[in-house]
Amino acid sequence: MATGRLRFEPAEILQASGCIAKLRARSGPARRTEPVSLGVPFRRGERRGLEALCVVGALGRVIPCQWEILSRWPDGSVRWGLLDFLASTEEGRGAELHIAEDSTAHVEPQRLEVTETARGHRIDTGAWVFSLPREVFGLEAEVRLAEKARRVGFCCELSLAEGGIATPIVRAIAIEARGPVRATVHAEGQFLPAASGKPLEFESRVSFFAGTGLVKIEWTLRNPWPAKHARGLWDLGDDGSLLFEQLRLTAHVDGPAAREIAWTAEAQGPRRACAPGRLGIYQASSGGENWRS
Repeated sequence: MATGRLRFEPAEILQASGCIAKLRARSGPARRTEPVSLGVPFRRGERRGLEALCVVGALGRVIPCQWEILSRWPDGSVRWGLLDFLASTEEGRGAELHIAEDSTAHVEPQRLEVTETARGHRIDTGAWVFSLPREVFGLEAEVRLAEKARRVGFCCELSLAEGGIATPIVRAIAIEARGPVRATVHAEGQFLPAASGKPLEFESRVSFFAGTGLVKIEWTLRNPWPAKHARGLWDLGDDGSLLFEQLRLTAHVDGPAAREIAWTAEAQGPRRACAPGRLGIYQASSGGENWRS
């Protein structure tokens, strides 16, 4: 399992010469310091911890990485580990990395500091400084370019079919991971639609990466009011349902104008770009052959 636009897939599982596994990325567009998350399985009884494992690139260069133990075998040994690292590839060329065991390997990590404040959480990646408010879900960021500050703000809103806007009120927020490569803040709370009085729940994970301005936002919207499905019919409009027009994440950028806006609509989709201005990405359905059902 790998997430991110840059995908590394297991090429070989080895146990010789201190090399645990080979990872290989296919050729494609040039990538610069992109985050990669990869699930790595281990045999029963193989190891108790992952501290001695590192990622090695071309010419034996050690790449900063981060491990998290996801599950263990009944005997306490590691069953699944989550590996995070930042990778780069040249255009039209793939890459091969090794997961190796070397307790002496050391690489100086880039800055990734997470602190709690009275207003929320502050994340300094060394490239950008982000803040997550404690009461209303949103994101603020600032970077200095040629002595000029650029600020970016993100907000999330739910447009109701009956009119009005609902804002996400944070109920709980906590730090899930502190680096050295990735820091993740988990938040959950409610949208409070005024007219219906039925709150919708949300859950979000916001991840930041050392030395970059990249942010990964995972978002789940949940209706805690189950439908009754009278007579086994799954019709829309049940008393437990709530109709809304759209859930949107809006970014506001202050400071020097960007040279271009680039995006991909899907994780492995083609890169597209346009001149600075207004850009909207709209998803009207879940897709697939039966999207009208």
